[in-house]
Amino acid sequence: RDRVRVVGTLTAACPEADGHHYRSVIVSARPAAVSELDGSCAAVNSMDSLSGWISLVAAVLGPGERWTGPTVVTGAHVESLRALQDGRAEVAAIDSVTLWHVRRCRPELIDGLSIVGSGPLIPCVPLITSINTSDRRLAELRWALLDTVLDPLVEPAARAMCVNGFVSLDIEDYLTVLDLAPA
Repeated sequence: RDRVRVVGTLTAACPEADGHHYRSVIVSARPAAVSELDGSCAAVNSMDSLSGWISLVAAVLGPGERWTGPTVVTGAHVESLRALQDGRAEVAAIDSVTLWHVRRCRPELIDGLSIVGSGPLIPCVPLITSINTSDRRLAELRWALLDTVLDPLVEPAARAMCVNGFVSLDIEDYLTVLDLAPA
């Protein structure tokens, strides 16, 4: 927290996004209520992932709780979907932008899987700079990012990446995420 400055975030155009916030999507190998997934084997892209781990625990058990079932660390959201497909895991939380791309480009990765819920509404991934960045340079970075996202020549590429805007944010806008982490 004291090592970087937040520039802001790109906003997502996926259904699970709301302005500069989004939710992970809880995906299960079978239809189930989210509450039934406690104790299931979870496919996790990384044990420090907000979208793939902390959001899963918060959705199934509540903020700050600890997972009670086994985990399979996959290294990527797409690999978590594969773990559900091939039976190595029963549940995963998938970043909603990743899922948007999967639905569009690789729908076979979610064939037969069930969307059973969503994680908490959290700020989109921060764009950061050095803690030593001056206020003036920070303002320049923010204007450059906003100008780029709004550029008509960039807009088709941004849309293809599920990006529809930029919002200036500060580190304080992300502090609520700490409440989700296991104690």
